[in-house]
Amino acid sequence: MTQSDAADQTKFYLEKAAMTKAYSGLSQEDKKKYLDSYGALLGMAPKYYAGYRKIPSQKLRGSADSEHTGAETAASAVDGNEDTFWHSNYGNGTKPNLSEGKNNSYTILLDENTDIGKLEYLPRKGGGNGVILTYEISYSTSETGEDFTVVTPRGNTWEDNDTLKSAVFEAPNARRIKVTALSTGGYPANTHISAAEFYLYEQYPVFASHTYASDLFLAESAKIKKDKNGAGQAISFIGNGEQRTFEKGIGMKTDVSVSWDLTGKKFDLFTAWIGIDAQVAPGLQASVEIYGDGKLLYVSDPLLSGYPAESVCLEITGMKKLEVRASGAGKEALVSLGDAKFMNQEDITEITLIQGESAAILANASLIPEDLGKIRWESDNPAIAAVNEEGRVTAVGEGRTVVRAVCSSKTVSCTVQVTKEPKTNQDETEPPKNEPGQDTKQEQTVKPKKVVLKKIKVQKKQAVVSWKKITDAHGYEVWMKKGNASFKKVKSVSAKKLKIKIKKLKSGKKYTFQVRAYRKDSSNKKVYGDFSKKKKVKIK
Repeated sequence: MTQSDAADQTKFYLEKAAMTKAYSGLSQEDKKKYLDSYGALLGMAPKYYAGYRKIPSQKLRGSADSEHTGAETAASAVDGNEDTFWHSNYGNGTKPNLSEGKNNSYTILLDENTDIGKLEYLPRKGGGNGVILTYEISYSTSETGEDFTVVTPRGNTWEDNDTLKSAVFEAPNARRIKVTALSTGGYPANTHISAAEFYLYEQYPVFASHTYASDLFLAESAKIKKDKNGAGQAISFIGNGEQRTFEKGIGMKTDVSVSWDLTGKKFDLFTAWIGIDAQVAPGLQASVEIYGDGKLLYVSDPLLSGYPAESVCLEITGMKKLEVRASGAGKEALVSLGDAKFMNQEDITEITLIQGESAAILANASLIPEDLGKIRWESDNPAIAAVNEEGRVTAVGEGRTVVRAVCSSKTVSCTVQVTKEPKTNQDETEPPKNEPGQDTKQEQTVKPKKVVLKKIKVQKKQAVVSWKKITDAHGYEVWMKKGNASFKKVKSVSAKKLKIKIKKLKSGKKYTFQVRAYRKDSSNKKVYGDFSKKKKVKIK
């Protein structure tokens, strides 16, 4: 939907109404696919969606309750050869009994614990005896034992033919996947079980590329709140026919405006739910206008308390300033922007952020399927710009550095310029007054010395990190990375603590640690010292 479409109110509402109606008629599975592509337009864009990567057959081992001899053993269903097949025993061995639920399962053992999200089943060529028609799927996180959890998807039925079939489910950290045949085709039916191949797919999250409006610089006041409504409570109103509560968003009172400086950020879309918060008593009314570089982009219908909120999606490519103005009768009409976010349609290779801001730089669209979800994020200087596993870049300290998304097909580099937080005048607050003879210049806080790591004591699935005391430090930050991933902050402690225990680490994996000290200046902002030398350990 273009700027001209959004500005034409009749066209805007007709197009959105048509899309909403089309969405309501879809099945649950199709709704999920629709939201992945068009959720932003309906105000329902997911935080992330699932991607799937096929696991090579050589990493799988198969076993069955019942198997024939020769070339028809259980191993033939995971050998990567679609011309061979597994068949249940039809000789003198153990035969399946589907009516009693005995000897009717096939188990796939993975070479390591993996998040599994999809299974494909290919019957023997020509179909015939043993095609699985209805089934149950379960998984175990251990290599042996009977600790299986059932995760059978809805509509657990396959057609009686030789075409490739699939089932989508969630089996986190699975080591074994079990397929239990409940009914099969053939002559006679429910007598045999067979399969040419079983394929498993790893599930991984593909994080939606968006930057929350509340993660960008915004001067909060008595009238404007981040991630809360104008009264400081959770943002909540009716969206798409149901009451919804939003973790992220902007809350504001009427007769006030909020704006974002988008210079150097290169966003393409702005999306949000806009309405009067559910906390407001019925009968109040407000309206919202959105401007881009001073040009009117959107005007809401009259917003009524107790009525559904509106979803809006606006093209803002090239704009340097976005402003939202709320007006209405009485300050009690709290206007909220639920799930307000900016989106980029292409990878951002250069961005300017203010200290404390967080933004997404990768659009995902340029990546091949094999790379989605398998990105290694790194920052040349996490003291300037840190990046987490979702690819969200956080501006830490003044300066310029490079953040990279590294995958098999390409490397996306983004130069990040971090500037100081601008000074703003807060409403309803008087500036501080100097006492007679007091120096009006703020005392400059000297950054603390570089931390010296003493040792890292490795224990079972945990590590104890200790360091030497830094005189005059107000606290310490401990940063960690697993393998080749990027560093992330795991703990911030007071100056009294000189060691911490980090739990829930993965056995056999290598972790790298570093620590830095900080002091707080007169405005309570942190001034950081240099990071300690890095220390790498392998967890038991």
